[in-house]
Amino acid sequence: MSDTPQDPSAAEPAEPVRDEPVAVEAPQPTRGRVEAAAASSPPWHHATKNVAGVAFGIGLLLAVYLARNALALVAMSGLIAFLVAPIIRLFQRHARFPRPLALVTSYLVGLALVLSFGVLTVAGIAASFAEIDPAAAAEELRGTAVNVLTGVRTIEVGDYTLDLGDVVDPAIERLEEAALPGEGEGGGLATDAPMTTFAVGGHEVNLVLGRLLSSVQVVGGLLVAFVVTFVIAFYLSAGSPRFHTALHAQVPTEYVGDAKRIEARIGRVWRGYLYGQLVNSLATGLLVWLVLWAIGLPGAFVLGLIMMVLNMIPTFGPIIAAIPGVLTAIALGSTRLDWGTVGFTLLVVGVYIVVVQLQANLMAPFITGAAVQMAPATVLIGLIVGFQVGGLVGSLLVVPVLGTLKEVARYVIAKLLDRDPFPEVAGAS
Repeated sequence: MSDTPQDPSAAEPAEPVRDEPVAVEAPQPTRGRVEAAAASSPPWHHATKNVAGVAFGIGLLLAVYLARNALALVAMSGLIAFLVAPIIRLFQRHARFPRPLALVTSYLVGLALVLSFGVLTVAGIAASFAEIDPAAAAEELRGTAVNVLTGVRTIEVGDYTLDLGDVVDPAIERLEEAALPGEGEGGGLATDAPMTTFAVGGHEVNLVLGRLLSSVQVVGGLLVAFVVTFVIAFYLSAGSPRFHTALHAQVPTEYVGDAKRIEARIGRVWRGYLYGQLVNSLATGLLVWLVLWAIGLPGAFVLGLIMMVLNMIPTFGPIIAAIPGVLTAIALGSTRLDWGTVGFTLLVVGVYIVVVQLQANLMAPFITGAAVQMAPATVLIGLIVGFQVGGLVGSLLVVPVLGTLKEVARYVIAKLLDRDPFPEVAGAS
């Protein structure tokens, strides 16, 4: 046995080295992260999303239904805001106006143009009606209708005679018994009585006041609708940038490019159609006015104005606008040409046919271009639905609305079939 002393540390077995985890101090979250974590919310289940989506859609349809009487006014306000937008951009880009100043200036200019056009229109209408004797025109139309119905009372085809007396005779009797108001002894107002006296007790005063009150109500309603429409249009223009920003923020990042391309397509549809129809209608109304004035048709300015307004409605608008002109030719004839009633009426019909064909086949394709390309049957069905929903405004806007739906449908169908919805972009690259 050795007497050499041993190291106590060497006598004890060494403990194994263990990998103990190192405590790392987590970084303190910033204030923004704390608020974001506190504001987080668990996602909805798919069933909850479906129920919420259906409920939201039903609520939206219900809101549209409840506001259906105001849709025409809102649509007209949106149309005005759309038409004023280029003027706002013009003042911003070329005159270097800040947007608030450009917005106010644009609407003041637009209001001045509308008022100027209104004054000129009222003056032209007053001058046109000064050329027309309503009593003589009504009597001439009544006599012409009686003569036409008398001529078709019996129709002979070979040895067969068709008697339409049961249908025609009651209409002829009603026309022959029709009398202009204020004539005869049937209790009408005395025509030789001054307007400041009572012709039949106090009945005349009540009639005059009733007509005056009705006129005031109509004019007041038009003024209120005009002001409200412009105010809504102004606020729509003012909130347009925020609306675009909010709309783009709802689109997933990877589809922002698609959204901008669809928006550009829809914008081309609306700009091409509305600006094209506006210029086309102004040109067509001016042409009708000048031609009818040249051949001596009384009230040519009013007839041109009717054509300008109704020409905004595709297909049916120009046809409806021609009816007052033909009736005026039958009733009043020409102040320049001595062609007789039949010859001059045929001339007026020919003028409308030529002008309508000219605007449909020459001016419309050149001005409107290929903004909206749809089958005629689609346009006709859309016009019927648009008139039922929104009247004249619905008929005016139905074509660009159909064009918008067409662009959206093209994109959706292309995605469903795994096709490129924008082949023109791929071809250009």
